[in-house]
Amino acid sequence: MVIMVIRDILVIRVIVVIMVIIAIRVITVINVITVILVIRVIVVIMVIMVIRDILVIRVIVVIMVIIAIRVIIVINVIMVFTEHIMLDLKRPHLKCISIYYLI
Repeated sequence: MVIMVIRDILVIRVIVVIMVIIAIRVITVINVITVILVIRVIVVIMVIMVIRDILVIRVIVVIMVIIAIRVIIVINVIMVFTEHIMLDLKRPHLKCISIYYLI
């Protein structure tokens, strides 16, 4: 009887130890999975931030290009005006033609 009880206690202890080891392994696996998921979420957020930054930079570049084109057009218009004024100063009789071109 004593031997049977001691054997049962040993078996229960072995079972408890095995269950504790399994529980520790499960917890470590869950921790690893959660860490991987957190890292993936962080990577996804960083990728989204980078894409947003690229889009913002593209928008800024487009706006700058539009502004540059407008500035070039304004400069060209000013150059045409100055050319017409210079023509007017050089040849007064072409004044009507230059006004016609401006219109």
